[in-house]
Amino acid sequence: CLSLSSVGCGGGGVNVPEGPMPQGGTFSGVWHSPQYGEMHMVQTGQQVIGEYTKDERSGRIQGTVRGNVMRFEWSEQREMVSGVAQTTRGR
Repeated sequence: CLSLSSVGCGGGGVNVPEGPMPQGGTFSGVWHSPQYGEMHMVQTGQQVIGEYTKDERSGRIQGTVRGNVMRFEWSEQREMVSGVAQTTRGR
């Protein structure tokens, strides 16, 4: 089981226990979400970078893997009105 660990803007924390990465496991690949579409992620060593674009959104995550858990920072830009971009960030 692979886990993505995230904390919303509410300031609370999430404590996800780390376990061993399954044999041959990696976060690299294309991950699909109905909300964010396809996120293309590349893992190099313990570092992971992912990007997605869907509708008016484009985003990026950058994280570090420990065992089967990835902790990351996330940013997203949304163009709600033509020419006006809104940026959201989180951990």
